[in-house]
Amino acid sequence: GRFFGNRALEGGALYLKGSSNSESQKISGGEFSGNFADWGGAICLAWKYLRISGGSIEGNTAAYGGGGIYTYGTRLDLLGGRISGNAVTAQAWGETPKNRPAQGGGVYAYRDVSVDGSAVVEGNTAGGVQSNLYLSTVGTSLVGEITKQFTGRVGLSFQMPEEGPTAATGLRVMKSGYFTNPAVSW
Repeated sequence: GRFFGNRALEGGALYLKGSSNSESQKISGGEFSGNFADWGGAICLAWKYLRISGGSIEGNTAAYGGGGIYTYGTRLDLLGGRISGNAVTAQAWGETPKNRPAQGGGVYAYRDVSVDGSAVVEGNTAGGVQSNLYLSTVGTSLVGEITKQFTGRVGLSFQMPEEGPTAATGLRVMKSGYFTNPAVSW
């Protein structure tokens, strides 16, 4: 199916909400493009587990976070598909209504993310700056390891706590880069 040109406050094309015990939902194909929301240009997940194994999430826009996907309190498995060309329009470290940094041009994860298979997350921006998969440090982690089956390419950025007295309150040091399987040549 195709989800094109939709608008919403959260999840321009798709908003999934459940409890922490909710069974996973799956996306194995289709196209999400040209959608807009304040949070999660194409998809917003709130306490709902999602596994993506195919399809494309491209050319979507969020005002504040998650140009392609915004997650809160849930796990996201990226096993395949392509997330690219999405954008967050607010300035990269500007103020937002939820008091979170405007990040995650591709994916803004406020919980665990697992990446394997052929997932590609690249070419996304926030505030005009490259921002692909953003991990909030509040209870968030990149789960698993790069296996021989991983053939994708994922741009990753995350906050590191500042050292010293502001470590408990300040999260300002940005780290970023790409991770790939060294056995796969690009």
